[in-house]
Amino acid sequence: MKNRFTRKSRTERSHIPKNFKKEIFERDRYICIYCKKNLDNKNEKPTLDHLIPISNHSGLNEKTNFVTSCLSCNQKKASIPIKEFAKNINIDLKDLPITGDLIIDNTDLPKQIRQIRKELFEKIRNEELLIGGRKSQKKIEKKYRENLTNSKLGQDLKNKFPTLPGPVRTMIPEIETIVSNKNDFNLLVELAKSANTRNLIGTIITKNCNVMDTLINITKKSNDKSLVKRINFAIARFKKIQS
Repeated sequence: MKNRFTRKSRTERSHIPKNFKKEIFERDRYICIYCKKNLDNKNEKPTLDHLIPISNHSGLNEKTNFVTSCLSCNQKKASIPIKEFAKNINIDLKDLPITGDLIIDNTDLPKQIRQIRKELFEKIRNEELLIGGRKSQKKIEKKYRENLTNSKLGQDLKNKFPTLPGPVRTMIPEIETIVSNKNDFNLLVELAKSANTRNLIGTIITKNCNVMDTLINITKKSNDKSLVKRINFAIARFKKIQS
């Protein structure tokens, strides 16, 4: 999910790489999340299932929408909405895994923030929040910003950083899990001011990396002229603040 803020969500079925399947199966410990059958044997192979079916045009071909399933449960569920299927087999939607999301998976973030993000996906699965189509990821990010801003933690961020735009301000907790000094913090704040460069935070720029060196390296090697231009703008603004 390296282009978290700018990419179009994948709404059509496509080839799923073996390493991707293995990652999901290992995450779920080769156990069918519906019937709890152990699939880590030669007698039955695990399958991947879309929690929210793609066939109804609201499910996405994204990691957060994939789970491990036995073939029998996969066939029984078919295109049945996950809310209905979960009720049929007597499982709680909240017990189904939500992984593959940069915020939920980031254990360095405050629990409250990860919970705000988790509740967003739970509402989508429970059909309390209808988000679908190729702009789904952008809609999820927008709704997340709204929910975080309206929380106590979000209000604290607003009071602490009143001059920052909302999309930048909601990135502060993620930035704080990466940086170890004020200079890197200020540089990533400048980077967060553009959706294109904001994508680098938490994906390319991660904890313990040298932020400036990483950015300079991208500008030298990337073929994306627009990205390089925006990185250079962010670095220039940062240097102006420092002078």
